[in-house]
Amino acid sequence: MHLSRYHLAVPVPGDGEGVLLFSPLTGGLCLLPARWYQKARSGRVPEELRHGLRQAGLLAAEPEGEQKAALGYLDEINRCASRLRLFVVPGMACNFACAYCYEGGRKDGRRMDAATVERVAAFALRRLAEQGLAGLDAHFYGGEPLLYLDLVAELAGRLQSGCQRLGREFSFTLVSNGSLLDRAAVERLLPLGLAGIKVTLDGPPEVHDRSRPFKDGRPSFAVIVERLKECCDLVTIGLGANFGRTTYHRFPKLLDILLAEGLGPDRLGQIHFAAAMQVGSARQSCGFTDGCASSEEPWVADATVMLHKAAAKRGFRLPKIGPSPCAVEVEEAFAVHCNGDLYKCVALIDRLEFRIGNVAEAAPGRVAPAYHCGHFKRHPRCRDCVYLPLCFGGCRLQSLERAGSAAVVDCRRGFYERALGPLLLVQAGL
Repeated sequence: MHLSRYHLAVPVPGDGEGVLLFSPLTGGLCLLPARWYQKARSGRVPEELRHGLRQAGLLAAEPEGEQKAALGYLDEINRCASRLRLFVVPGMACNFACAYCYEGGRKDGRRMDAATVERVAAFALRRLAEQGLAGLDAHFYGGEPLLYLDLVAELAGRLQSGCQRLGREFSFTLVSNGSLLDRAAVERLLPLGLAGIKVTLDGPPEVHDRSRPFKDGRPSFAVIVERLKECCDLVTIGLGANFGRTTYHRFPKLLDILLAEGLGPDRLGQIHFAAAMQVGSARQSCGFTDGCASSEEPWVADATVMLHKAAAKRGFRLPKIGPSPCAVEVEEAFAVHCNGDLYKCVALIDRLEFRIGNVAEAAPGRVAPAYHCGHFKRHPRCRDCVYLPLCFGGCRLQSLERAGSAAVVDCRRGFYERALGPLLLVQAGL
C-alpha cells in the first residue's frame, strides 16, 4: 500500500511538525507528524499510520488503479444509487427582483396544473418501483415555491403516500427567499415530509436589500430575519450567502447581526457562501456586474477563505469539503419544470436543447448531447488533476455562459490551489 495520488498535504501553521492530509476522493482528513508524512510519501508508510490513513481513504494499492477509480467514480455512484432525486419547479413567479438571478426574464406566471401534479407523482413512483430504489428526495425550487404552497403540499402529499404504499422513504426540502415563510406554512408541510429549508441572505441589510429587493423595490432583509426567528425552531433552516467582488468584505457584519438577533449556530443549519454568478440574463436585465464569470478569479478564493474563517470563529456550521457530484452526471436525478418537462439541471430549464423528456412519457429519454456528460474524462488536464473528485468538470451553466457550450470544462484548479488548504484548516479547527 502507498499514499494515494489523490491527496493534499497542508502544513499546520505555526507548527513545523504537523501536516493535515486530505483525500479529495473521500473527504477524509488525517493529522500526522511531518516526518511520518515524508516517510509515507517516499513509499514507507509507518505501520502505526496505516489504519488511520486507510480509513480516511489516503492509501491505495497502485496509481493506475486509482486514476481508473477516480474517472469511474460517478459510474460507481450510479451503479450503487439507492435514492431518486427530484428538483421540482412548481411555478416560475417570484416576488423578488434579485440582481443576479440566472432565470432573468423567465420568472413569469407559468405554474404546474393539477394534471401535471398527478403525472409528476406517477413518474416518480414508477421510477422508484422500476429501479428498485429505497427512497425519494424532492427539492422544490422556483420562482418562489412558497407562492405555490397549495401545489407543493398537494405534490408532497401524493409523493409521501405513494412512497408509503411502496415501502419507500420520502422527504423534501424547499429553496425559498424566506419572505413568505411562517409557522403555519411550516406546520402544514412538516407532516408531509419537510426536512429542511434553504434561505438566502446576501450580507448585512445595506448589501442584501440592494441585491435581493422585493419586486416593488422594498427592502427584504428585516422581513426575512423575522421569518427565520418565527420558524427556525420547527425545521432546519440553512442559509445561502451570495457575495460579490465589492461586497464580500462586509459579510461578517451579517454574521454578527444574526447572533444579535438570536439566530446563532444553535438555531440555524449550515451557512453556504458562494460567489454570485455573472450570467448573461442577469447582465442584460438588471445591469449586475459584481459577480464572477469563473471561480478561477483570485478574489473568489480569497473571499471564500475569509468568510469561512469569519463564520467558524463565530461558531456557525459550514459544509464539509468532499466529492459532490453534479446532478447532470447522476442517473437517478431529474429536474421537473412546471410543464412537466424533464431536465438534468434546474438551472437549465427552458433551454430546450437540454430537455430530455416529459413526465407524461413512459420513461425519460436519453440525456441530451448538449450536457456533454463525462466531458472531464476527455480532457487531459482533468484526468491528471488531484482535484478531479471535487469538481468533475465543474458547472455546466457557468461553462455555457462563459464559453457558449457545456462541452468546455469549468476548471476550478486555480480556486482549489489558492483556497483549499486554508479551508481545510478551518474545517479541522486548526
